[in-house]
Amino acid sequence: MTAPLTAGRRPALTAPLLEVDRLTKVFTTGSRRSGEPVRAVDDVSFDVARGEIFGLLGESGSGKSTLARCLLRLIAPTSGSVRFDGVDVLDLPEAAMRKLRARMQILFQDPYSSLDPRMTVREIVGEPLTAHTATSRRDREQRADDLLTLVGLDPTAGRRRPHAFSGGQRQRIALARALILDPDLVVLDEPVSALDVSVQAQIINLLRETRRRLSLTYVVVLHDLAIARYLCDRVAVMQRGRFVEIGAAADVLESPRHPYTRQLLDALPGRGRREALHGRAPGVAGPIADARGELREVVPDRWVRE
Repeated sequence: MTAPLTAGRRPALTAPLLEVDRLTKVFTTGSRRSGEPVRAVDDVSFDVARGEIFGLLGESGSGKSTLARCLLRLIAPTSGSVRFDGVDVLDLPEAAMRKLRARMQILFQDPYSSLDPRMTVREIVGEPLTAHTATSRRDREQRADDLLTLVGLDPTAGRRRPHAFSGGQRQRIALARALILDPDLVVLDEPVSALDVSVQAQIINLLRETRRRLSLTYVVVLHDLAIARYLCDRVAVMQRGRFVEIGAAADVLESPRHPYTRQLLDALPGRGRREALHGRAPGVAGPIADARGELREVVPDRWVRE
């Protein structure tokens, strides 16, 4: 096959929903230690097909969440482009961007801080309709009840406030809010890392089911490689703001080709080391693998930085 012109991108039979080209984010305030500017996202390119679940993997500080927020223009990138359904997100005026946001939603990591404790659940879930549509109150409430049912909650929950619910239930509420405008793309920033292990599987299965039923596209920030293997179609492993490996989730996580990916896997329980990857650097011997070099397509749709 012919390699794409931009490393990390792949040809597609149909136009991808999301196209990211040489995206960079530099924080000029610098790091606490050196005071030098920090390249949190460094020349990243990839695309996401409609209906795909694309995972961003790596340790804490690798740039995953910054990249995710740049995709939605919650953080303004320093350079590069983000095209959503053919529209350059970064060039849109604010009024046009506001209209487009109805099709691009986000689910945050912490279900405790992302919900307003003063509002009822029905008000929280229906709030995007108030912001983006002229829907009547009765229709908003009915739509909110429908979404609560979709995510596995009784509609009567809509009359209560967030403090009455567990962490897993709050994340279901947050997901209902993200879905109420019928978005095409949902960015999920560590959607289960704040939940008990017993609840994580329920939410992951819910994400898979809503993707199937609503034909959604997900970009998911994760550090749990086992969850990534189960949830994602493709993954990109990120180190110090750069992609070091991109490919099908099963291929990357079962047969890693970059040393850094192997180090992450070696840090998991049962892989010869006691440390699990919980958002921090894995406990590996010797220096961490280098993120320099160029991304090359080693086999079709499998990219490795060499």
